[in-house]
Amino acid sequence: ILARIRVHQRLQDYSGIQESWEKMKDDLLRSLVLREIYRHAGKDFQYEFLISFEFDEQFWRDWKSEGQLIRAHALRMLDRRDEAYKLYQISHALADRFPVVRERALYHRVLIELEVQDFERAEQHLEQLLASYPESSYRAEYHFWYALVLHEKKQDPIRSLMALRQIDESLERGDDSIFLQGRIHLEQLNWSQASRVFGRLKSNLPESPYLEQSLLFLAEALFQQV
Repeated sequence: ILARIRVHQRLQDYSGIQESWEKMKDDLLRSLVLREIYRHAGKDFQYEFLISFEFDEQFWRDWKSEGQLIRAHALRMLDRRDEAYKLYQISHALADRFPVVRERALYHRVLIELEVQDFERAEQHLEQLLASYPESSYRAEYHFWYALVLHEKKQDPIRSLMALRQIDESLERGDDSIFLQGRIHLEQLNWSQASRVFGRLKSNLPESPYLEQSLLFLAEALFQQV
C-alpha cells in the first residue's frame, strides 16, 4: 500500500492517495504516512484536498500543530482568510514543543494582520517574534514589517529607522529597507540623509525595482539642499 501511495504522489493523484491510505491497517503507520501526505499536498498546491480530507483525530494527535499550519496555508491560498487566521491561532497554541511551527504560525498571522491593516495587533506580534526568535532566518522580514507598521501608524520615525538598520542590505529585504529609510528622511525633511540613502541604493543596488523612484527622490533631496 505504501508503494502505491508513492506512485499516486508522483502522479499527484490525491483521490488515489486517500483511498490507499484508508486501506492501511497499522494505526501508527497511518499517522506517519498521513503527515507525509499532508506535507506533499502542501507542496503540490492541493489546497482543496487538504481542507476536505477528513480522518479520525488520533491520526494527527502527535503533529496536529503542523497539520493545522498546513491546512491554514491552504485556506489562505483559497482566499478564506478569516478561517485561515483561526487555524494559525490554533496551530500556534498547540506548538509548544515545535518552535519552528509556532514561529511560522505567528508570522502568518502577522501577514494577515498586515493585509487587513490591523497594525496594532501586527506590531504586538512582530515585537513578540523579534523577542522570541533572535536567531531566526526570517529576522530581516520581521524588522522590515515592524518598521513599516510603525511608519504606517505615524509613530516615532527613529524607531522605524533603527529597525531598518538591522537589515543586511545584501539580503532580500535590503532594497526595501534602504528605500523606506529614504522615504522616512524625506518626510522628516532631512534632505542630506535622504540624498545619502537614495544615493546608496543607486550605487549598491542598481538592479532594484525601486531605482527609478529613488532617482526622482534623490533629485528632489539634492534640489532642496541647493
